[in-house]
Amino acid sequence: MNVLTRWVLIVATWICATSAMAQADTLQRRTMAYANFRPALVTLTSGKVVKAAQANVLLKGSVLVYRNPQGRIMEANRATVKSVDFDDRHYERIDTLLFWRVDTVGDNALYKATYIDMASLRQQILNSRNMTDMQVNSLMLSSTALMANEEDLELPYTDVYYFRYRGKWVKVHERYIDHALPRNKRQAYKVAVAMPGFSWSNPRSLISLLRAISD
Repeated sequence: MNVLTRWVLIVATWICATSAMAQADTLQRRTMAYANFRPALVTLTSGKVVKAAQANVLLKGSVLVYRNPQGRIMEANRATVKSVDFDDRHYERIDTLLFWRVDTVGDNALYKATYIDMASLRQQILNSRNMTDMQVNSLMLSSTALMANEEDLELPYTDVYYFRYRGKWVKVHERYIDHALPRNKRQAYKVAVAMPGFSWSNPRSLISLLRAISD
């Protein structure tokens, strides 16, 4: 069993043990973007399109994974993946993470990546049990060590957003957006972010902002 397969089994076992009442298909209890592996079309940076019969997005790093003919879970080479298309989502690689397209506004679009904060997860395990760093390292690599864990810990997720704006990737943050805006969109931008209920972490707010600053 390779390290990646072992890691997935470890965390999946831990999740089941810590919360028997949790729904397996909710994000709070997932290590993968999808509950089950599914077909995907993978576009490589070379332009070649490859069909993967069983693929998924591992939230440990928001990276493409697939099952090889022997059934082992393998991690795709991030540097060679340009985009991934599942039946219901289109992903684009930005730096090292896969981001899925939430919605479009004309030629512009909002993208989102969700990944597990491994440093926070590690700290939660350390805080919940009387364990040393060395023991936690062993725990994270063992295929059975987490089975008896009964603490009800939430997987810590981090969400990151990007706009595809005027042909460029722009991280959703005041500083980066302000730098990318043309002068004739600055007033619309100020009005949009001043609206009651606006949130930089809410996709609906971000789509409204994108509409305001798009042509």
